[in-house]
Amino acid sequence: MEELLADNTKFKLVDNDPTLTNEDQLIRLLSRLKKENFITEVEYKVAKPSGSRLARLYGLPKLHEENCPLRPVMSAIKTVNYGLGKMLTSRLSHLRQSQYVIKDSSDFVTKLKNTKNVDKLMISFDVVSLFTNVPLTFTIDYILNQLYPVCSTNCLQLSKTTSKTHFSFNDKIYVQHDGVAMGAPLAPIIADISMAYLETTLMDELISLGVCEWHRYVDDTFVFINPNANVNDILSVLNGFHPSMKFTHKVEKDNELEFLEVKVIRIPERHTFETTIYRKPTFTGLMTNWNSYVPIEYKKSSITSMMDRALRICSTYQLLSTEFNEIRKIAKLNDYPTSMVDTLIGIKFSKYRNKQQQSNEPTTNNSNDNRQIIYVEIPYVEKITSELKKRTQHLVSKLRTDLNIKFFSKPPSNTNTYFQTKDPITKHMLSDVVYSVKCKDCGQLYIGKTERQCIRRLHEHGAPKTTFNIQQHVNHELDDSELRRSARLKNKAITTTTKTTTTTTTTTTATIDLDQEQTSSIKKHIIETGHNMDWSNFNVVCQ
Repeated sequence: MEELLADNTKFKLVDNDPTLTNEDQLIRLLSRLKKENFITEVEYKVAKPSGSRLARLYGLPKLHEENCPLRPVMSAIKTVNYGLGKMLTSRLSHLRQSQYVIKDSSDFVTKLKNTKNVDKLMISFDVVSLFTNVPLTFTIDYILNQLYPVCSTNCLQLSKTTSKTHFSFNDKIYVQHDGVAMGAPLAPIIADISMAYLETTLMDELISLGVCEWHRYVDDTFVFINPNANVNDILSVLNGFHPSMKFTHKVEKDNELEFLEVKVIRIPERHTFETTIYRKPTFTGLMTNWNSYVPIEYKKSSITSMMDRALRICSTYQLLSTEFNEIRKIAKLNDYPTSMVDTLIGIKFSKYRNKQQQSNEPTTNNSNDNRQIIYVEIPYVEKITSELKKRTQHLVSKLRTDLNIKFFSKPPSNTNTYFQTKDPITKHMLSDVVYSVKCKDCGQLYIGKTERQCIRRLHEHGAPKTTFNIQQHVNHELDDSELRRSARLKNKAITTTTKTTTTTTTTTTATIDLDQEQTSSIKKHIIETGHNMDWSNFNVVCQ
């Protein structure tokens, strides 16, 4: 990860956390865009940030690749641009549409059945680390040209807002000024739009070089080309689209080529393709073990999901039988009872055959169950959970015959939750919390709650700007109605709770007109008593 972040063309190390300043600037920009009717009220509410924090970068190992390189993933929830990304995603969705995109492996298999290019050469192209190498400014310019050919100042400001992402890794703060990271709300659509732009721009030239058919899933493409076409010429055109986007390729071998989770096999004698399941060489066969402490439904679904995939992809019964045997081996490796696996395969295959036989018959809904369905989550505690289900069902059948209760069990937390994979959020930047501040002199305790960052609320209470050693300018020259208080506080009575170090608790309630300049209860306490609050040691009681 450190090696990746050392790339100065995409990342830059910064000294200060700009979250508060960026949040203020974005709110002012969105407020103005709303007043100018550039965005709607609904879009404004979706995009407006509150209680923002830095994104956090972490790495997931690519186990299927040599030396297991890390895939950078960004935890972008509650970041300044998170809501803006969601809003822009809905506006930009039409730009990602392309006639060459496939939805999933099932869609790919369907297109193979209908292809007329069985005698053509199969080849796949893949963009090297697409998300990291997306030409961001280049793609944003294309988007603006499509949406607003005569771009206004508003467009330029929005593009500037979305073109940089600040994040933390290993207790350092970086800014990503090119490319996008997995986890950011705009990342998938920006990647799709850049690839769609490539296809629109280059497809005529690619066809002239021998491309006959082109299918793409994100950055992976499956292509049919003329047998006499020069692959290097096609690769050169693709790599010439933008300096940051580089393609690799793989040509079919022995009439076979893998794409996604599908192995495509050409059968020259029958002039057709067969398809079956493809597993990467690094596949270990590990899955949810039979002895794992999870509900039985989880274990069954581990088997049935593999069977569903086999039924969708395997094109012949012989290939399907081979795949079922592979599923049996995987299940045995993970201690599943052979009899149970055989039963599940039999049930699933019988349903599949019945569905095929009835596919030409009109479907009728014979269900007379008009009961209201209610889903209930219960914790998984082996036999106790099963007994609770039975008793609840019995009780409902007696008292509420109009209800149909569907239970699903929640297993204990995964072991991954006990390992820190991301940088922790600093206490003063936490939001949506209940917090407490103690008086150093008399021991009284103030308890409050805030939807914004703790640092903002404590500054309003009177905490010095230097308390948390934040080396950035927090702009207070903002519209009070937009920034200083959340909607739930407007025109409401402010309730503050003060309790002493003894067992006596005192509650003071005061109604304050928030449209007038007022001090908080902590400020009043400081003014009336001259005491000092222990700002730096405030506690987060609940979040």
